[in-house]
Amino acid sequence: MVHYQESNDSWRREKWDIIANCHAIKRIQYNTTKMKKYIIIDIDSDKLFNFLKADLPKPNFILKNKHKVGGHLFYVLDRPITHKYYEAKWKKVQQGFSEILGGDPLNKGFIGKNLNNNIDFEYIEYEVESYNIDDLYEYLPKQEFKTVHISSRKLFNTQDKPKYDKTLFGVVGERNVSLFNELRQVGYQLIKKSYNDDDFWTCLINEALEINNKFLLPLDEKEVEKTTRSIYKYCVDNRTAIKNNTNKGVMELDSDIDIKEKQKLGALYTHEVQKSKTEMKLKVALIEMKKQDIKINISSVARYTKMSKNTIKKYKNLLS
Repeated sequence: MVHYQESNDSWRREKWDIIANCHAIKRIQYNTTKMKKYIIIDIDSDKLFNFLKADLPKPNFILKNKHKVGGHLFYVLDRPITHKYYEAKWKKVQQGFSEILGGDPLNKGFIGKNLNNNIDFEYIEYEVESYNIDDLYEYLPKQEFKTVHISSRKLFNTQDKPKYDKTLFGVVGERNVSLFNELRQVGYQLIKKSYNDDDFWTCLINEALEINNKFLLPLDEKEVEKTTRSIYKYCVDNRTAIKNNTNKGVMELDSDIDIKEKQKLGALYTHEVQKSKTEMKLKVALIEMKKQDIKINISSVARYTKMSKNTIKKYKNLLS
C-alpha cells in the first residue's frame, strides 16, 4: 500500500499496482518506513541543475516541472534498504544532498513526483547506473560521521567494558590492526548482552572512537567507521554462535607470541577468511547467472550479488 496525490491535491491510499501507471496522479510515495529505494531531492527554485556544478554524482533521472521552476532529482539505489544501520545512512544522504543542492528541507525523501505523469512533468534521464548507499555516503562532508554522541556510552554496564591492552596505544604503524583486535573483544562481549542492534552499534562506535583517541596519531574517522562496521556486521550475523561460546570465526593465538606478531597474524587471518567468503559467494553467483543466461561482466555481477563494483574488480579473474 502506498499514498498518492490526485489532481485535486487530495491524498489517498491504494495498492501500488493500481495507481503506478495512472498518468493524472501528481505525486507518489516511493519510499516507505520499512523500505527505501530512492534518494529524492525536491528543488523548488531555478537551481534544478546545480548538481552539475556541485561535487555530487548525477541523478538517474529528473522530473522537471513543466509549468513552473524546480522539480525532483531521483537517485536510484542498487538494493532496497531495510536495515536500521543503512536507513541511518539513507537519511544522512537524503539530508546532506538536499542541503548541498538547495533542496526543500521539509521533504523527507518519501514522496516524489509521479514518473508517469507527462502532463505536469518532463522526464529527463541520465545514463548512469544505480547507486550503492555507501558510495553516496562518501560524498558527504566528513563531519557527518560525528553524529554519534559520546553520552550514549552510558548504555554500557560497568562489568560489560573490557580492559584494554595499553601496550597497543603506542603503536602507530599497526593502528588498524590494534583497533580491530581491541574492538573485536568489545563486540564479542556486548553482543552477548540484551542490546538491540541500534544500541549495540552506538556502543561499538563510541568505544571505537575512544580507542582511536588513545593512539599517538589517531586514524581518520572513516577508517574507524569501516572497521567498526565490519565487526558490527560479523557480531550481528553470528550473534547466537558468540552467545553460545562456540568461537565461530574466532582465531585463537598463543599468548606467548609477540604482540606485533599477534596483530599481523590476526589481520592476515581475518583478511583470508573474508576473501574466501567473497570468492565463494561470487562463484555461486556466476554459476546461477550462467544458468539464467545472464551476460557476465563487472556491472551485471555487481547488480546480481549486490556487491560494489570495486569489490568485483578485485576478483575479476573469476569472471573469465
